[in-house]
Amino acid sequence: MMQYPLRHPMNSSTAANDANIYDAATDVHGVAMGWAVSAIVFRDVGDEAKAAECFRKSYNTTFAPFFMWHEGVGADGSSAQGAPNFVTGAGGFLQAVCAGYGGVRFERFGELTLRNPRPLPNSSSLT
Repeated sequence: MMQYPLRHPMNSSTAANDANIYDAATDVHGVAMGWAVSAIVFRDVGDEAKAAECFRKSYNTTFAPFFMWHEGVGADGSSAQGAPNFVTGAGGFLQAVCAGYGGVRFERFGELTLRNPRPLPNSSSLT
């Protein structure tokens, strides 16, 4: 996905098609950080429903008793669960909050911008 974080210039229709192609090719047992980036990209292309779905999947890999991130979605201790304490999954989730819903972007020459910030799904405000 070239639009985030690389910001490769492309038509909005190309960016949407790119996001849909990656989404269709993503393993349903995929890693949390991939879903987080997809949430950011779907917000950028204006597909709020798909962004919310991917955002939810980005933290769907946390399991009891401590609800730490795992690499995959298997909850039974199998190999589908992946590596425990998968901190890059937590980092991806935080990126989806800051860059996806907060709209925070670091532009060239050190500029910090906000692009279309909005509350997280099922939230009423973002501070």
